[in-house]
Amino acid sequence: MKESYNIFFPTILTKQDLSERNIYTDLINYFILNKHQIFVTCTDDNIKQIFKKKENDYYTIFFVPSKGYQKSSSFRKLITLFNINTLLIRLLKNQFDINRIDLIICFTPPITFFYLLKKIKFVKNVKIYLLLKDIFPQNAIDLKIVSKLNPLYYFFRRIEKKLYSISDMIGCMSEKNKNYILEKNSFLDKNKVEVNPNTIFPKSFKKTSTIKYELRNKYNLPFDKFILLYAGNLGKPQGINYLIQSIEYTLHLKNIYYVIIGSGTELNKILRWKDLNNPENVLIKSRLPKSEFDEFLPACDIGLIFLNPNFTIPNFPSRLLSYMEYYMPVIASVDYYTDVGIFLEKKKIGFYNYTKDYKSYQSNILKFTNNPKLIETMGNRARQVLENEFHISITYNKIINILN
Repeated sequence: MKESYNIFFPTILTKQDLSERNIYTDLINYFILNKHQIFVTCTDDNIKQIFKKKENDYYTIFFVPSKGYQKSSSFRKLITLFNINTLLIRLLKNQFDINRIDLIICFTPPITFFYLLKKIKFVKNVKIYLLLKDIFPQNAIDLKIVSKLNPLYYFFRRIEKKLYSISDMIGCMSEKNKNYILEKNSFLDKNKVEVNPNTIFPKSFKKTSTIKYELRNKYNLPFDKFILLYAGNLGKPQGINYLIQSIEYTLHLKNIYYVIIGSGTELNKILRWKDLNNPENVLIKSRLPKSEFDEFLPACDIGLIFLNPNFTIPNFPSRLLSYMEYYMPVIASVDYYTDVGIFLEKKKIGFYNYTKDYKSYQSNILKFTNNPKLIETMGNRARQVLENEFHISITYNKIINILN
């Protein structure tokens, strides 16, 4: 086994994504830490041709024109994804020797990288490790973005199957996620599908009452209330309508305070709701840079997760890791197919209810507000579980293992 490998990460991450801590960059940086040569692609809406930037002896980034991808309609994004494929194939033909690649690590979304991977496999039978972070096109069916009667569904479903087939190993976020993939894709060898969870490189941090007090003072947050934080994307997958209704159902609880941080297609909806109702115990902030967001987190008491109740695919939101990293227990409002709620209660780091069950949601809040010591106990346990079960080294070792 070689000590160092040349590893290709085709991604649609932005320059900003690459500069922040997340499940993708933590993995990239962990490979660099272990002295592997890393080649990453990222998208840039403001350039017209691919350019290469060598960050250091182990890290090279290829910036790919994305023609306004981040602000495009869904249809335009699909076209851009295929254009990115074409550009990357051209990159590998003209600026990069495919034979140098020892391993490809690919994330979903998008599934359209299948064409790029197929091209590479044709030249060199390189190993491909696919990390499933979303299941498309079924998620679009669940969210009623497209119908199964639509030819586009069958077109992308065919690409999805080909992507799974060409991959040497598929890493799924949870046990239910893995079982779903095997059940819906019976052609797959079960030995090439494994659980490889969302993981991060946890920051060294210890939460104290002094830090919490100072941050609440800095951000003008109430000192006498339990702060419930919802952070992340504000879109259809998160079931924002149900987030709003959950807040409305609990507005009479005067000892809680909601903080919502994020951006997405449903942001304006929740802003309009706030303007119309003017709730005194709700703060909404647009997306913060990761460093500022990390600083903000210790001011809060409880993390919130919301999943659209229409999902039939078992999601496992990566936002959970941020809450755990900063010693926060979690309340998850979930669909009937995910195992994230069961995980929280099994590990004794939070509670769950079904997304439309507002009474149970309120009951879960009261479990914490009636017993504040539980917040500290579950929060400490959450951090421990993170370090033991969601450390980036777990994902790294599983991926490297396919090269043995």
